[in-house]
Amino acid sequence: MTQPAPNAKNDLRAYHRRERRSVSELERQRSSVAIIRQIEHLAEFRTAQSIGAFGSMADEIDLWPACKRWIEQSIVLALPRCLPDHRLAFHRIGAIEELKPGYRGILEPPEDAPRVERVDMLLVPGVAFDRRGGRLGMGGGFYDRLLADDFAGFRLGVAYESQLVDALPTDEHDRLVDALVTEAGVHRFAGQSERGGR
Repeated sequence: MTQPAPNAKNDLRAYHRRERRSVSELERQRSSVAIIRQIEHLAEFRTAQSIGAFGSMADEIDLWPACKRWIEQSIVLALPRCLPDHRLAFHRIGAIEELKPGYRGILEPPEDAPRVERVDMLLVPGVAFDRRGGRLGMGGGFYDRLLADDFAGFRLGVAYESQLVDALPTDEHDRLVDALVTEAGVHRFAGQSERGGR
């Protein structure tokens, strides 16, 4: 399949979502295991006092096994709740069973779960990423707003290697990630150095 010219975000989003949906469940699980292993070896992960994850959808990298393990290890794990103004609020969870379907059916914490104001390492979903750290999301702008609000933690994109492209069209409000983890390795982007979460 030929990749469309990068001139229309919606066309690119549709193309990369089709590509992501074409990944078999076996390959999804293999890639997820490799990605989680790489996350857990990062210095930023080992020094972070809090981790912000996301509720994986059926065609995304499966973070749920890692989330369960991190909770068992008493890591402060926060998941986002989508607010009406298209912003994200992160809440600490103590068990996956606490989560309820929210925006677009994505599992999220209940409103009364403890709020986490500082996330040291943020795992960022995306439809595609480029070699500068640019990100193409689902179109809701939730993560662009979060990253634009003076987010000070380490921003780690999480995706399949096939979702990494040379360049994506960007707007003024788009925000870069510091690195991208895929099943093939960790890509750190120019100008982004290794740093801890403290």
